[in-house]
Amino acid sequence: MGARHQQHAGIHRFGVPLKNTLVYYGDVFHTLLHLPIHRFVAIFFSIYIAEYCLFALLYLWQPDDCIEGVRHFANALWFSVQTASTIGYGKMAPSQHCPGANSVVMVQAITSSLVDYCMMGVVFARFSSPSKRALSMRFSDSACIHRGPDGLWRLSFRLANMRKHLLMQPNVQVLLGVPDGPGRSSFAFEELKLEGLLSSLTNIKLGLAATLTHVIDAGSPLWRLSVADMAACGMELLVFLDGVDSTSSTIQVGW
Repeated sequence: MGARHQQHAGIHRFGVPLKNTLVYYGDVFHTLLHLPIHRFVAIFFSIYIAEYCLFALLYLWQPDDCIEGVRHFANALWFSVQTASTIGYGKMAPSQHCPGANSVVMVQAITSSLVDYCMMGVVFARFSSPSKRALSMRFSDSACIHRGPDGLWRLSFRLANMRKHLLMQPNVQVLLGVPDGPGRSSFAFEELKLEGLLSSLTNIKLGLAATLTHVIDAGSPLWRLSVADMAACGMELLVFLDGVDSTSSTIQVGW
């Protein structure tokens, strides 16, 4: 017998007041860190374009003789880009007799540096996130229930490390979730003991594929239950793998 793994998109929240969603804006770093890549790229470009346009308006409001070569918004925009990126082509420059224009240049230099440092930090954090390393830990598509040589039924699934980098200090936890609230709003969890866990963890540590097995005996919460019974009561099997990558980053994989 076998039960196919169903990948869930995650927790869906509904009925949350709008004011409670403002917490995402209070934690901008982690919001940007976990955004989908297309939304992150759009926000990345929007931040820089907004900075260039804002300071272009400030330059445009300066007297005509304060910034050489700036007469229209397009000129001010290119001057803003050159100031923020320290390009300095040499055709447009603020006059030393206009403290207002030079003050705006100074503020933009500081602001652009701050924006660069923040965005570089977020980009580096996204590239170095251990969640990407977790994607190389692959579980089998199905969990199988089979009878062992001793006559007892067993629940088994496989786990493999697709990369050559070793995973140190691996730990596997298998939980059985049973709905105990209205509309499956909450679950009661019970841990399933694994047979030969030391051997399985050693295989994972060595970069080998491992078969994780739970014996369905009288002490198991799955005792005398069929796959149909499990599906009828809404049981879910959760597997968590924790470990430390060679870069000393802690990763966690869920199945």
